[in-house]
Amino acid sequence: MQICQEVVPDMGSTSRQSPRFLAQKLRTIRKTIDGGVSQEELVSRLGLMGEINRTYISRYEAGILEPPLNILLRYAEVAGLHLEVLADDEILLPDKIPSVPKSSGVRKRHAKSQQKGMFRRHQG
Repeated sequence: MQICQEVVPDMGSTSRQSPRFLAQKLRTIRKTIDGGVSQEELVSRLGLMGEINRTYISRYEAGILEPPLNILLRYAEVAGLHLEVLADDEILLPDKIPSVPKSSGVRKRHAKSQQKGMFRRHQG
């Protein structure tokens, strides 16, 4: 009799999938806050002066570099969002950013909303 044993990888040994729309959401947040702010101004609003500079923001927005959790939390705070909105591709950004009270985003419909660029809810 053979015994099958499930093989569970060590924690942190496998790569996790990055959210596909994270970079677009981060760029939209910066361009929406107070009519749009510069990358330098966003670093300041995130409270990260001296820790990162505008080139990090540029890399986050281009999808070249994924921000660490502490920076994603700051983005969520500045935008008035729950962190889940940034991390879940199935949740769209709300129309108003910063959102007061804190927004849990808008759950996508699966039909045609999966098209490229559909990461923010549009009124209409």
